[in-house]
Amino acid sequence: MNKFLALAAAALLVGAALLWPPRHWEKVYASDQAVTVSYEEPAESADGTPLDDLAFTRVYHSINGGMPIGSPQVPASDFIGGQTRTTTITVVLPEPGKYTVEIWATATDTSGNESDRSNVIVKRFDFVKPKPPSNVR
Repeated sequence: MNKFLALAAAALLVGAALLWPPRHWEKVYASDQAVTVSYEEPAESADGTPLDDLAFTRVYHSINGGMPIGSPQVPASDFIGGQTRTTTITVVLPEPGKYTVEIWATATDTSGNESDRSNVIVKRFDFVKPKPPSNVR
């Protein structure tokens, strides 16, 4: 009988753990958004000389003007650059809402010198549904 009570108590504890926290406490989050970005690697250094030491490029994004978030490095196609690159970044949106995401890229040479930002593109995400119609007759 003691073994039966111990097993029953263990089953209740395991069942209770599966039910905690209650489902109504869970937050509903917007899904992560995959954004494909294409750009051309630089073929020149900032001083206008031909590039011969390009190491990688990196795409950054900022959500609603917040801190920049860097994606993984994209290895250079060659030390001289000049090729079109395409990469997909994941934009993690914290919870449902309306978001403006700014996206840009930089290039870094083998000495660790990072370029200025490229041009910035803007993507908008809207996860807020409208209010229902009113005065339906």
